[in-house]
Amino acid sequence: TPEGYIENLLTIFHECVRIVKNTGSIVFNLGDKYNKEGSLSLIPFRFAAEVIKNEPVKLVNTITWIKRNPTPRYQVKI
Repeated sequence: TPEGYIENLLTIFHECVRIVKNTGSIVFNLGDKYNKEGSLSLIPFRFAAEVIKNEPVKLVNTITWIKRNPTPRYQVKI
């Protein structure tokens, strides 16, 4: 589930925070996925919100990676 995935990532992130210097940076590259209803699960945003809530870190930047030739996205017919 997306919740389980985020929980696992939070465990990993906590260890990253533990070992990185106070002046260091942590970068996560997270994609998203579509749910059964056809909308994005917002996993990167939900992960970021949980990190800010639970860890002594700042979210400094988000970067959108635009793929030039992506695989086709899931489409729901209306």
